[in-house]
Amino acid sequence: IMASPAPVSVNTCAKSKVTVIGSGLIGRCWTVLFLRVGYSVTLYDISSEQVEGALRAVEGQLECLEREGLLREGQSAQGLKDGVSACSNLEDAVKKAVYIQECVPESVELKRKVFEDLDRVVEGEEPILASSTSCIMPSLFTEGLAHRSQCIVAHPVNPPQYTPLVEVVPAPWTSQATVEGTLAVLRGLGQSPILARKEVNGFILNRLQYALIMEAWRLVEVHVHVLQWTMYRYYKL
Repeated sequence: IMASPAPVSVNTCAKSKVTVIGSGLIGRCWTVLFLRVGYSVTLYDISSEQVEGALRAVEGQLECLEREGLLREGQSAQGLKDGVSACSNLEDAVKKAVYIQECVPESVELKRKVFEDLDRVVEGEEPILASSTSCIMPSLFTEGLAHRSQCIVAHPVNPPQYTPLVEVVPAPWTSQATVEGTLAVLRGLGQSPILARKEVNGFILNRLQYALIMEAWRLVEVHVHVLQWTMYRYYKL
């Protein structure tokens, strides 16, 4: 595991295009992160109605960050929201994108289908194809792709606007250029990526988290009642 600092450079990404695939909660959060540092974002979903709703949610998140004083000097929610557009055509969505972040539900079959579709429409060897999966090894959905060396996992901690940790997990065939490029993009967002030297089931965060949860339940079993109340409050939240 290698931890990385999180410097922020707005100038290097200004006007560059990124594409977010999937307009659910995580896709919206990624969109906000990219907008805050000057990227032009295309938010893609198969349903135009879904993605239009996501645009309204992104605007709401930006307004919340503005109220909390978490936008950068000179930024406003109104100004940043102009940097995102909706698209329901995949080829148009990824055209000229330097970085693509997949955010579809946790299904190997679905991710394989999405990455196969991306493989057909992505142009050149430069765009990074990153997945937000929290536990699925990238080799399980990228092996047969022509652009597999450009594929990697960038798993955020939710909500990423407030928790900067991102797990970066390469497949066995992911190129070093893709690894370094992904780390650079994430640092530019103000995130703090950690790099796994190889893929493993559950990655790093979930394996540590579930070990902690299991130990907590063991303490409940031996009647550490204060912890039992703490766990109850945790799961209610």
